[in-house]
Amino acid sequence: MTILEQKLCALLTTNAHLVPFLSGFARNYSFSVPTIMATKTLQTTKSMCSSVSVLHSEPGLPRNTPCVLVTGAKIFDFLNPMHIWELSTPFGRLARKLYYGTEDIVKPKPSYDTLVPNIGHMIWIGGGRMDFLFYLALLSKLFILKVDVVYLHGDMEPKGEYWQKLKQNKRIFDRIKFITRPPPYRIYQGEVEWYYRSLMSDLIRVDIMIKYGGIYTDTDAIWTKPLTHEDRGYDAVASFDWVDWSYPFPDSVNFGLSYGKRNAPFWRIFRDSMRKLHNDVHGFTGVMMPYKLLEKYPHLIRIDKHLMAICYQQKCHPTYEADYHNESHNHVTVNSIRDWRVDLHALHWTHPNPPEYANETTLMAATGMFADVGRFVLRAAGLI
Repeated sequence: MTILEQKLCALLTTNAHLVPFLSGFARNYSFSVPTIMATKTLQTTKSMCSSVSVLHSEPGLPRNTPCVLVTGAKIFDFLNPMHIWELSTPFGRLARKLYYGTEDIVKPKPSYDTLVPNIGHMIWIGGGRMDFLFYLALLSKLFILKVDVVYLHGDMEPKGEYWQKLKQNKRIFDRIKFITRPPPYRIYQGEVEWYYRSLMSDLIRVDIMIKYGGIYTDTDAIWTKPLTHEDRGYDAVASFDWVDWSYPFPDSVNFGLSYGKRNAPFWRIFRDSMRKLHNDVHGFTGVMMPYKLLEKYPHLIRIDKHLMAICYQQKCHPTYEADYHNESHNHVTVNSIRDWRVDLHALHWTHPNPPEYANETTLMAATGMFADVGRFVLRAAGLI
């Protein structure tokens, strides 16, 4: 339990006579974070609070004794800001008042004065052969997502038969633009190791969003459903990562599929957070730190749990499922993807590529969800 949580509990228990409750919510008290943290009389080393869901009198306590239950009731091991963003209980309102200065549910709101530009972005660093999954991913942006153009940012054009197929098809290649840019080896005062391509991609992607906005996709992710007009009203959108690799943070944010408006505040704050790079902790700058920014600015970025499912070892993990951090809880074991055309906007294969996508011949002979997705893309592109 954090010091702030302990002081909140102390405030509500040891100073109950000072805090009259009206409809379950404390009123006549200054609930600013600086006030709580600076009040010496509220110091505590032990809290009896146990669950975040209620603010009431517990059985066994004196009548009308207010108690906030924070941990210990098999609800949360730790209380984090994400637990109060949309918590519509007296405690949720109280905690938001303390932490964010408002009782209102804290979440981003769309604006339709301008929309996310209908342009796609992909990043390709180091050159090499375009594999069949990359080929399908790019086609899905053009014919499923239906962007006007895909900008492929990199230091060298892809090679191989699938890149040549695209170049030879004028109908398709007229909507693909290769943008030459060198890999970033430094941002602010931080040096990026030459082999750390995922971090380079993170830096380029933020720069793209600040300068142009649009819709970004990794080369191993296939779109299965387009964005709506409502989706494109948000300033910045990404999704949680399913992997439970972010300790001590409760979650992490994955930008393998993400989109947003040009120069939106979150992108600038995200880039500013890169003043201190953490080359020694894989994923910290691009995945873990964004979660901490989300805690501080939950109104600046939308987390869309239906944006994508990340697939690892041929098992996909949609984050709209309650237990998505559980590796055994996936689309194979619990049928969590009932209809990939409806439930998700995209599937994202982090490792390895599906065997169904070895080549077009293999795809056409394969069965199952991955094969259906691949043929869906080729059909939409008019290639089968």
